[in-house]
Amino acid sequence: MTSNIPSSNVHKDVSLRPYMPNQEPDILDTRGKSCPIPLFLTNARLKLMSPGEILEVISDCASLLPDLQSIFKKRCTILESMNNKYSYTIRLQKT
Repeated sequence: MTSNIPSSNVHKDVSLRPYMPNQEPDILDTRGKSCPIPLFLTNARLKLMSPGEILEVISDCASLLPDLQSIFKKRCTILESMNNKYSYTIRLQKT
């Protein structure tokens, strides 16, 4: 079984640092995946990240933001969330 999680933007030696708007985030595009798959993929990606790193999750799952807020509140901070007609973009920082 292969993983759908790209590892191109995974950084190994990043110290805890505050959010900087120009920091390049890891991108996790889960559009087309039915719930709760985006939640599982987000969890897997967060496990690979160091504290302070930014993850941007793109999804068409409407329940992803409330799920992230309740399930991962100790593991990450939600920096911003945006939605348009077809998808949601949520930017997280691993704590």
